[in-house]
Amino acid sequence: MVNLQPSRKEVAEVFGYPAHSTLPAAALAQSQHLCPFQQDDRVPQQCSKLSQHSLFDQFGQSGMPFGACSVWHRGRGKKQFSPAIICPIRFTQHQRIFCEARRVLKDWTSESRCLVLQEIGLPLGRLDYILVNYEPETNQILDFCVLEVMALSTTATGHVIRSMFEALGVAPPLPVYKYGLNLRQVVSRMIVQMIAKAYAAEQWGKRTVWVMQDILYDYMARTTKLDMTNVTPDGAAESQHSILFFIYELVTQDPEQMFDLRLKAVKGGNRKQVEAMLQPNKIPSLTEVQSTLEQHIQAGRYIELL
Repeated sequence: MVNLQPSRKEVAEVFGYPAHSTLPAAALAQSQHLCPFQQDDRVPQQCSKLSQHSLFDQFGQSGMPFGACSVWHRGRGKKQFSPAIICPIRFTQHQRIFCEARRVLKDWTSESRCLVLQEIGLPLGRLDYILVNYEPETNQILDFCVLEVMALSTTATGHVIRSMFEALGVAPPLPVYKYGLNLRQVVSRMIVQMIAKAYAAEQWGKRTVWVMQDILYDYMARTTKLDMTNVTPDGAAESQHSILFFIYELVTQDPEQMFDLRLKAVKGGNRKQVEAMLQPNKIPSLTEVQSTLEQHIQAGRYIELL
């Protein structure tokens, strides 16, 4: 498989399509600000991701949504770029995450229907989705699971917006786009949510499914003591894990066609294993810390209190 590679860091997808796609469908989505992943009766709806960034007003685009779905990212030690998903709605392509996560549900009957409930507000916080095994004949909820989606966030987001404007012909290109991925912030936010929601789901006797990209999972596995167990997708329902990670990759083979979201792996664990994410993989020695402090002092990088 040969993946598409850009010549530099820039926005990868705009309004659902590769940023430089010349397909009529891409041109229509970009001109009307449509999101192919937000559909009503299979008709794409307007992108709902708004931004208050001053660049939209500066370039006369105050009514335009922030239509960047993903950005090109090259991780530490990597030779190739990968598209990093920065919009959670991007994960809903073909409703694949729901179709694959439904395997977690149990107690199916011949009359069962699988329902997806969105943005459920509870005292413990908002749940992105709940998948329900529902039997209409008896009006019974036979089983359900919580499904949370974790997109990535960027630093220097203004450069992402400028790159999007370049792709849309709204602004001239910049020599370099200096955005980055704020992986540490995403993980910090995720840990708090994951522990709280997993605790609640355990009290209910239910499970939580976390949908994420391989970029995020690889970062967590590399920088923390997270140690999850491999699970086969078909074995998800029978596994004893209270927390399941559904890890996806975004496959890029054609600069014209929409990128393809594919399930790469399923990992299982429990709340205690997730709490291991609070422990860094490597803690510097006291000698290393003191050496770093001495370097700052010798370089004059300090404030002296009088």
